[in-house]
Amino acid sequence: VDDGSTDGTFEWLSQRVESRPLRLFRQSNRGPAVARNRGVAEAVGAKIAFLGDDTVPEPGWLAAHWAVHQEARDAALLAAIGYTDWHSRMRSTRFLRYINEQGPQFGYALIDDPRNVPFNFFYTSNLSLARERLLEEPFDEGFPSPAWEDIEVSFRLFKRGLRLVYEPRALVRHDHPTDFRRFCARQERAGESAVFFARKHPELAGLL
Repeated sequence: VDDGSTDGTFEWLSQRVESRPLRLFRQSNRGPAVARNRGVAEAVGAKIAFLGDDTVPEPGWLAAHWAVHQEARDAALLAAIGYTDWHSRMRSTRFLRYINEQGPQFGYALIDDPRNVPFNFFYTSNLSLARERLLEEPFDEGFPSPAWEDIEVSFRLFKRGLRLVYEPRALVRHDHPTDFRRFCARQERAGESAVFFARKHPELAGLL
C-alpha cells in the first residue's frame, strides 16, 4: 500500500510488480493506521508481517517469524516481534543505543520473558501475527500522528487473548537519521497521539 508517496516509490514498484508475486495499491496520504488496515484487508494469506518503511530486513527475517508461528500451539492467538537494530549507515552513539534498548523508542533490554512480552512492545516495525486478529480489531485510524496506534490495537487484542513473544533472530536494520533534536520532535508528535490514547483508554494514562 503506497500511502501517498511523492518520491517515485509507486512508479518504481509498478515497473517490478509483474515479475514478482506482489499486488500494489495506492491511496492519498492518510497515515500508517489507514495503510495497514488497507493492506490487511487486501491480503489473502493467513499471516501478516509488518516492516517499517525505514527498516531493512536481514536475510532469514521472514523465516524466523514463520518458525515462531509454526512451533506455537496457540499460533492463532500469537504475535511475534523481532529485533530492530540500527543500520550500519547510522553512526552508533550512546544516545541511539539508549533509545533503542531502554524504552524511549523501543526497549528490548526491558523484556524479562521473551515468551510472555507485555502488550506495549507491539512494534509494527518488525511484527507478525494472524491476519484474522486484525480483521477483528483493526488499527484505530483516528490517531493524529503515527505513534501509539500500534500499542493501542495491541491492548485491544490482548483483551481478546493475544500473546506476544520476542524472537531476536527476526532482525531488521533501522535506517532513519536520528539525533537528539529530531528525536525530541518525534516525541512531541508522539505526545499528541498519547493524549488521544489516554482519552480512549483512561485506565492506561499512567503508562503514557
